[in-house]
Amino acid sequence: MIGGLYEQRHAVADNHYSDRAVARLVREGLLKPIRAGHFWYDLPAMDPAALRDYVTASRRIGGYERGTRSAIAREPERPVVLRRALAYGIYRRI
Repeated sequence: MIGGLYEQRHAVADNHYSDRAVARLVREGLLKPIRAGHFWYDLPAMDPAALRDYVTASRRIGGYERGTRSAIAREPERPVVLRRALAYGIYRRI
């Protein structure tokens, strides 16, 4: 791993409020949790210019974490692979 990306504020808030809404439905007895977790998935390898375009166009990604750009710039010919986590929950409606 050479660095990371951070999410935009609104994306973090959106995640938080979604989690709270589901938790409320569980507390109220309308949903029963069955399984939860996360999985990782890789985006296709890209060069630094394609990564910059991806970050710029993303509605969730806010930018590079400190030191990430310089790590990528040290080896510009090396492809960059983004690995993202996706949290999930499976519920039964009661």
